[in-house]
Amino acid sequence: MKRIRKNISTLRSHKLAAISLGSIAAVEGGLGGLATGQTPAFHPTATGSTDFAAADFDRDGFVDLAVTSPAGPITILFNDGRGGFTPRQLASGGGEFIIVGDFDGNRAADFITAGGAALRIRFGDGRGGFSAPIEFAASRAVYGIAGGDFNLDDRPDLVLSQGAGDTWRYEVMLNDGQGGFNSVANGAYQAYGVQPSRFSAVTGDFDGDGDVDAAMIHQDYGSGGNYDAMRLQIILNNGDGTQWNLRSQLFNQGDFYDPGSHLVTGDIDGDGDLDLMYNNGERDGTADLRVLANDGGGAFSAALTWTPSFNNAAQGGRLADFDGDGHLGAIAVVSRTGTRAFLLRGKGPQTLIMSAPDRSGASKVEVPDVSGDGARDLVALVSRPESGVLVLHNEIVVPRPRLTQTPLRRGQTTTFEVTGAEEGERIWFLQSLLGTEASVGVAALGGISIDLAQPVVMGSSLADGSGAARLTRLVPGRAPFGAILATQAVIRRGPGGKQSVKSNFITAPID
Repeated sequence: MKRIRKNISTLRSHKLAAISLGSIAAVEGGLGGLATGQTPAFHPTATGSTDFAAADFDRDGFVDLAVTSPAGPITILFNDGRGGFTPRQLASGGGEFIIVGDFDGNRAADFITAGGAALRIRFGDGRGGFSAPIEFAASRAVYGIAGGDFNLDDRPDLVLSQGAGDTWRYEVMLNDGQGGFNSVANGAYQAYGVQPSRFSAVTGDFDGDGDVDAAMIHQDYGSGGNYDAMRLQIILNNGDGTQWNLRSQLFNQGDFYDPGSHLVTGDIDGDGDLDLMYNNGERDGTADLRVLANDGGGAFSAALTWTPSFNNAAQGGRLADFDGDGHLGAIAVVSRTGTRAFLLRGKGPQTLIMSAPDRSGASKVEVPDVSGDGARDLVALVSRPESGVLVLHNEIVVPRPRLTQTPLRRGQTTTFEVTGAEEGERIWFLQSLLGTEASVGVAALGGISIDLAQPVVMGSSLADGSGAARLTRLVPGRAPFGAILATQAVIRRGPGGKQSVKSNFITAPID
């Protein structure tokens, strides 16, 4: 159960190196899963809340939420294990943006807020408590923040999207191992009328060299008289986090008006590398979600546009495999006339999955598993008539195997069990200490999109006559206490594995 540094190298060690999902056409099939008949649950937060992040702050195995506002306070919503939340407010240390991670290495979730050029970190104790905020400064005002292990030292670092006048900037800050950060790299792009985009920073290995890069977008008024353009900035890492290569691309895909917030990444076209998706508002009051396809080396081209019926008040698009069929879908949230959420099916029609006409002003959407059933739920942050989060629980509609496991205790064995297989089928058991994400697929398992970040194969087992398969593993006595282990199982089916199926995923702490 050791942590790894590179997804590709680890999969190669298990002879599962080739990564591929297929074509864009594969994205068009069978998405769904989120029930449309539910009434979204509302949980109030501090007035003026602007951003939130999900993490297991008290290490009980359930996802909690941290919601920030520029003037504070910060609201922590602790998950009760049944999909409900108990709020607790922290008096100070707020900001416009928030990011979570284990920044001091104690296997407990911390968080950083950013407002203007000020960043504040609060260290978690793993029991739901937090330290007083410790402030440090960026070189410019922050418009987006993302994390990644840029120098491969197993510590989360930061990359910031910034703005000053007509200049867009990025800044890289490396973790010193104790939760402090040192600014080691920066770069800039200057043009008339540059407008940085909020929530626009994401990280991933965009050029396929095994280290973590960054991507950001902003509006660009001044490129050859093109007043409705979006500029993509890819910042490629040389491997140690101190030297970066800025690659700039301009896109003019019609009437670009909104600065393209909520950039997200995932293998959307199914070719095994990380693509990008952003929401785009237009001057005629409409909006859509747009996909930029990666060529595998960190260069992008326009590939797909989802055009659901929503207006340019749409905030946020998120990628995930919502129904467990192994393909990524997208969610968009609209907030001008109440809050509505749409599930998008590739080039096919959208499905309305949430309507809250009495709640509007949505600024952020995320898709964590708040109910603990191994399926992505929907959480949207709204501001009118009061600030709070809307929660819609996912109901899986695609039949799939069921994974269960016994508690993870150091020095003791844990049994992982899958039911719902066919007799004689081989079940692969996967794990990750890096959490869950909308990842690339593994070709050796049929190209299915795994829900784990950088999955590692624990082993495999054959299903018995009842369709059950078990794998027993010893949790090392020196395993990190309190670390969250994510697990999932995959059954390879069909020619080339193209009908492979996956189980639910489980996240649980190591005791």
